[in-house]
Amino acid sequence: MRNQARLGKALLSFLLLAAFSLPSSTILAQDVVTSEDFTGGSSAFVFKSSRKSNQVKTGFRASNVKRSSTARAETTRRIAKQNVQVAKVAPKRAKSVEVDPNSIQMDSVAFKRKTAQETSVIFAGVGEYYLTNAEIDNSLKFFREAALLDAKNGTAKLGLSEALTRKGDDVMVKGQTDIAKLLYDEAVRNNPKNAFAYAGLAEVAAAKDDSATAIANYEKALALDPDLTELNGPLGAYYFQAGEIAKSETVLQKALATNSENAETQFFIGMVRYRQNRNEEAISAFQKSIQLDPKNPETHYYLGEVYDRLDRAKDAIAEYRQAVTLNPKYFDAWFDLGAAYYNRATDQGPNSTYYDEAVKSYKEALKINPRSGEAHGNLADVYRQMRKLDEAIGEYRLATTFIPNDPELYSKFGYVAGQRAATPGYDSFWKLSIDSLEKAVSMSSDYIDYTNLGWAYYNAAITDLKARREADYKAKLEKARAALEKAVSMNDKMAAPFLNLGMVRTDLGDFAGAVEALTKAADLQKNWIAAINELGIAYRKNGDFDNAVKQFRRAISVDDKFAVGHYNLAESEYRRGNIKEAKKEYEKLKKMNRADLVGTLDLVTNNGLRQ
Repeated sequence: MRNQARLGKALLSFLLLAAFSLPSSTILAQDVVTSEDFTGGSSAFVFKSSRKSNQVKTGFRASNVKRSSTARAETTRRIAKQNVQVAKVAPKRAKSVEVDPNSIQMDSVAFKRKTAQETSVIFAGVGEYYLTNAEIDNSLKFFREAALLDAKNGTAKLGLSEALTRKGDDVMVKGQTDIAKLLYDEAVRNNPKNAFAYAGLAEVAAAKDDSATAIANYEKALALDPDLTELNGPLGAYYFQAGEIAKSETVLQKALATNSENAETQFFIGMVRYRQNRNEEAISAFQKSIQLDPKNPETHYYLGEVYDRLDRAKDAIAEYRQAVTLNPKYFDAWFDLGAAYYNRATDQGPNSTYYDEAVKSYKEALKINPRSGEAHGNLADVYRQMRKLDEAIGEYRLATTFIPNDPELYSKFGYVAGQRAATPGYDSFWKLSIDSLEKAVSMSSDYIDYTNLGWAYYNAAITDLKARREADYKAKLEKARAALEKAVSMNDKMAAPFLNLGMVRTDLGDFAGAVEALTKAADLQKNWIAAINELGIAYRKNGDFDNAVKQFRRAISVDDKFAVGHYNLAESEYRRGNIKEAKKEYEKLKKMNRADLVGTLDLVTNNGLRQ
């Protein structure tokens, strides 16, 4: 008898509630979706954002925007070139008179009779000669000797400082940063006003990801020599990384004024414009950077970020794909490519090819970083939308392993486990669903978590009922009631927990309490068929067929194609003796080709409506 009494409720497919607004002051239309995979009445599961909210990408993170090793090497080369040009055209130091080494005879008696000071002057001149001719090692040798012979030979020390800087530039370009730092440090000791040496030290710091030291040395270099224009580009880049956007813009504009054909400068101008929400200018700068250097994956990636912001999904995907083509190990680009595909699949159904591409992208990201809980969670979301329940469960399990304190992850985990539990042969998954939702409750304890926990206990109880586990059925119903009463005590402005509570009270035989809760649900969410239909069922199970009929007619007035509503109306009219009206609904079900519901009515009425 219990199963027959519940028949009308079981006929209504499992209803899923999504897209709730969290603020209690506003009640938005509820996104209710039916699924034939579920049984057990019109209970509601609430997603904290929505059933298909856009995925969060790795995001715009200035601290992660680093200058490439190629860009740093190019900066060193340009600074070195400017150093040579300045030395020829407008030297910043006093120079020794050049001495051709072929003009002196160091083994001669006359030369050996010279004082240390005289020899120091000659050797400084030889060092100057070699420096002019770009023979840096020989230049260093003679300048060092000159400085050792006469500690007061300041001109020799200045020459030595420049030669050390030039040598530092040479080894820096080759990636020998530690040797370069020793050379630049010695250059500064010999000439504390050597701007180019400070520039070199800035590049050394940059190579070691010490942006603060890099900025300090660039600033020192420019303070000593404002004409050292090649420093504006990299200094602007590091100001950007430090979040000093105004400073970054100022020096980058100076860099553009002297050289607009620098890919790195254009890239960071694009970054600044993106931060300023000047998106079209950002696109222009990134495109210019790509023209100058088409093989920089980061430029393509961040251009994709701007396109994504402007909802130009197709263009964004193209740039992300180019980024991962140039750098197959680019985790952020793979991750955001997956999110872009997922977000583009909105309203396309579970078989969208975009979901397939999202899966591929997240799998590539996880090859690079298999411990990324965010990537596992997003991949799980993709599988959930594709209705690949086992794959989704596996990924949510991994996501919660790496991110153990995210209640929303556990909430989604509990949902897909519940979906799995509702398929034949997987009843045991209700335990996994309940366990996951219990964890969500323990972490956030808001009304949504309690609503979903009540949902799981209720549906697990129905499973026990079908399996004739009477004690387990009753125990889970009580736990469902406790969770749902907690939910409505925390928020009495949302319909979902009242719907679930009404169902539970109906099954517990508390019909007055059920009517109270379901009336509240129907009032809060106008024209919500799930609540209206359940209210009718509560009245009917309590023998109040007049009020039951009113609710079922109300339901089909909202949606005349609501077959279950027509079934429930037909049964209720029959039970109160109104055979004529019951037959009308019976004929409507036949026209709707709902042989299943027609057959059930025949069974319930003992073929009383067939004539």
